[in-house]
Amino acid sequence: MHVLLLGAGFSRNWGGWLASELVGELSGLLADRPWLCEMLRVYRSFERAYAERFEAAQKTPNDRLAAEDAARLQRAIVEVFSAMNAGFARKAGMNFSGAAEKSLIAFLARFDAIFTLNQDLLLEAHYRGIENLDEGRWPHGCGYPGIASPDEWLAASASERVRTMRNVAASVDFDGRLQPIFKLHGSVDWKTYDGQPVLVIGTGKERAIAESALLRFYYDQFSSYLCSGRTRLMVIGYSFSDARINKVLRDAARKSDLQMYLVNPEGLDVLSNGRSQLNKIPIVGVSTRELSSTFGDDDDPSFSSFMRFLSA
Repeated sequence: MHVLLLGAGFSRNWGGWLASELVGELSGLLADRPWLCEMLRVYRSFERAYAERFEAAQKTPNDRLAAEDAARLQRAIVEVFSAMNAGFARKAGMNFSGAAEKSLIAFLARFDAIFTLNQDLLLEAHYRGIENLDEGRWPHGCGYPGIASPDEWLAASASERVRTMRNVAASVDFDGRLQPIFKLHGSVDWKTYDGQPVLVIGTGKERAIAESALLRFYYDQFSSYLCSGRTRLMVIGYSFSDARINKVLRDAARKSDLQMYLVNPEGLDVLSNGRSQLNKIPIVGVSTRELSSTFGDDDDPSFSSFMRFLSA
């Protein structure tokens, strides 16, 4: 089985912001709240800043300033994502080459499942329908289990799709004819039946996920796919900073012979910095190159390496 895990570095290939860059963008939007900007500057993490103000509002219900800060920061985060998604929608597509054999879309379609920590809408804009995927394997294209995607949304233009909110369905339908995409931290275009966003931000992700039946199901699926036995996992653009994700990776490597192909500009160094236990995961390949190089028109050796990963 071949599984794909995506982090912010994946979207970066099409101009997406990394978490560290989002701090600067948010500071520009919150110039009238200098204390929030100072938190962003010191923490260098919008998630930590949001978590601190949100938790302060929860602990002290009459702390109106904390509640306003959390709400204001959340709106700014959504605004930054909206601008980024609009930029994605203006792209001609995800492929970097016109050659069919170098199609990144075709490459993605060869995975049994895609898991992503990204909450942006790059995939929604350009990776969605049966006209883009292998009809023999995925006759219904790709989709997001538990998320209602009406025909009008599927038929809409990329710019219309990234502006449309979608609802969490009453139940999770798992259609085997459709390639599943699991957004482990929710998405900026998802909402519950009562209009609440399904978007996990802040440092208290475990609690937020526990409160969402859909995201709990997604995490269960992540563990199930990785622990199915000798799963080959390609990880693109993930910084290995999520303790819960890392635990699943370690457990799957120890108990189920997980093998990992790492795609990150830092190479194996991304597994360092206090994450020594991750070094025990068997590595079957490493690429530090941008996807535009791997899937571009030049004869880049990393492309052959990617294909070998999928053929095993």
